[in-house]
Amino acid sequence: MKPPSMTLGQKIKTHRKKMGLTQRDLAKIVEVSFPTLCRYENDVHLPSIVIIKKLAKALKTTSDNLLSTDSREMSIQDSEEFDLVRFFRGLNDRGRKRLLEYLRDFGEIAKYAKSHR
Repeated sequence: MKPPSMTLGQKIKTHRKKMGLTQRDLAKIVEVSFPTLCRYENDVHLPSIVIIKKLAKALKTTSDNLLSTDSREMSIQDSEEFDLVRFFRGLNDRGRKRLLEYLRDFGEIAKYAKSHR
């Protein structure tokens, strides 16, 4: 049985907390009022697509991630990861394949792996 997916409001709140932002901080960044942001997080109102894009940018994630109902979604943890994803998406198929090959090889080098085997 797959775990239930989070609502849009739950995702906004989770990402906001991971970023260390208050509701007031995030509301200011995406240019909405504090009560409006609270309504988004409580799933009372749905943000417009323009606001979803602003939320995604502020929360270092993607609009797809915020809107996805897939419970297996991945969260981008920091700005370096976000930059890597953006760079990867800018590559053509051949470039993506080559980069993945390099990364797999690089990960096999023990001194670069998180845990030495």
